[in-house]
Amino acid sequence: MATVQEKAMCVLWFFEIKSVITTQRRFRTTYKKDPPSDNSIRRWLTQFQETGSVLHRKGAGRPSTSQENVDRIQETFTRSPRKSTR
Repeated sequence: MATVQEKAMCVLWFFEIKSVITTQRRFRTTYKKDPPSDNSIRRWLTQFQETGSVLHRKGAGRPSTSQENVDRIQETFTRSPRKSTR
């Protein structure tokens, strides 16, 4: 798995060289490890062109709970603790 810095360098090298194979060779000589696949490099290029970043896109994740909802539920529970809050 390539770090963000390694991904950024691959994108930079590709724009400079215009060759995935040469980008992979430069990656191998610079970082002394197996280079990313050509599909990975192309995906990073597309992502960089679309978003301006090579960072992984985060999913929606867990929705946040507003403090108003927390306060409302706590108030309801303190009024009648046997009543369900659902």
